[in-house]
Amino acid sequence: MKRIASLKKRITATMFSVMAVLLALTAAVTLLLLFLLLPADDALFFGIVPLCALAVLLPLSFFLSRRLSGRLVLPLLAASRESGTTYTELLPLYDRLEKQDAAIEKQLASARRRQEEFRVLSENMDEGLVVASRHGKIVSANAVARAFMESESEGDAITEILDVARGGRHTERSLMHESRYYRLIGSPVFQNERIVGAVALLLDETEKRSMEQYRKEFTANVSHELKTPLTSISGFAELLKNGMVDASDVPEFAKDIYDEAKRLLTLVNDIIRLSRLEDGSRPYESTEVDLYETAKEALSTVRPAAERIGVTLSLEGTHETVVGAEPILYDIIYNLCDNAVKYNREGGFVRVYVGEGETGAVISVEDGGIGIPSEHIDRIFERFYRVDKSHSKEIGGTGLGLSIVRHGVAYHDGEVSLTSTLGVGTKVTVTLKK
Repeated sequence: MKRIASLKKRITATMFSVMAVLLALTAAVTLLLLFLLLPADDALFFGIVPLCALAVLLPLSFFLSRRLSGRLVLPLLAASRESGTTYTELLPLYDRLEKQDAAIEKQLASARRRQEEFRVLSENMDEGLVVASRHGKIVSANAVARAFMESESEGDAITEILDVARGGRHTERSLMHESRYYRLIGSPVFQNERIVGAVALLLDETEKRSMEQYRKEFTANVSHELKTPLTSISGFAELLKNGMVDASDVPEFAKDIYDEAKRLLTLVNDIIRLSRLEDGSRPYESTEVDLYETAKEALSTVRPAAERIGVTLSLEGTHETVVGAEPILYDIIYNLCDNAVKYNREGGFVRVYVGEGETGAVISVEDGGIGIPSEHIDRIFERFYRVDKSHSKEIGGTGLGLSIVRHGVAYHDGEVSLTSTLGVGTKVTVTLKK
């Protein structure tokens, strides 16, 4: 039906054009004869008549063209298999028009489907995407890009990079928007070796930059922490090698070398544990773990150190079972208990509680130790962060214990919180899903 309507319009236009040309020629010939046969003044007077006739006949010719074209296409409208009316001469034409209509409708449906798929995909992208025509008009922009372009300066940056891309050059630049870092990439779009548009891609690089900064800091901290005990071991060994140590002092130097080597080994083991937790892999199989028994085992490990400074250890609660990696759960509880003993005072206490909470199994480790200043609490779970570096070195701390706790809890999709009062003590609470 659409094709027939289009055909009717074309027939109308053609017939009107022919009539208009014929009328114009008739008027022109009439005017020429009047000027040739009559005096000039009479020719001008009578010349108005054909012009007026032309003005009247043109609309009339258009009306007649519409009527005649309607009569011409009437058989096509009637020639449908559904109506039962057939015109043998027109059936091939009608069949061809019908097939073309079906093909066009199929192509349009396919184009609409692809357009909708592209829209859904682009709207759900984390990256910003802008598509421009070769004339610079924005053809498409997803939600991320639209939000970014609301700012005038960022919108200008996207326009500039699209202009460069439409010139045939790939370009990149860095931007900062609302305290986040972005990489803006512009590329030309080619078709048959001709530039038909440009695309701009907006990538959020905030996490990437944070990880790069973390790697730099981690490398620097590890280098420093490894260098310190190695320097001590090397110095003590050199003195012994050169015979500069009295025989009576050799055991003391040997003890210092042993202590530094032990500290170095502890540091390396902590780094390995932390790396395993951070790489996203699952190095351990999940099993049912009794947190009460795990806490009892961790307390027995730190008991000798606690007894040396008169710290009382206690375990309360119930046997709570969770599904998780037993070595990691042990490391969580052990590091909390180890810190509670190390940063305690003579005659202090460490209380461990295992029980059921509102959202899962709860493990809390509370001590009556030296506490943590409030300004340090937010950073206490960072790698190599120490409140008192001299005291940590004295007791053999690596600065990785609480970082291992945080990553171990995250490994099990749990939560960890810490409260502390300077000079009173610290309490760390871990919640794990059962």
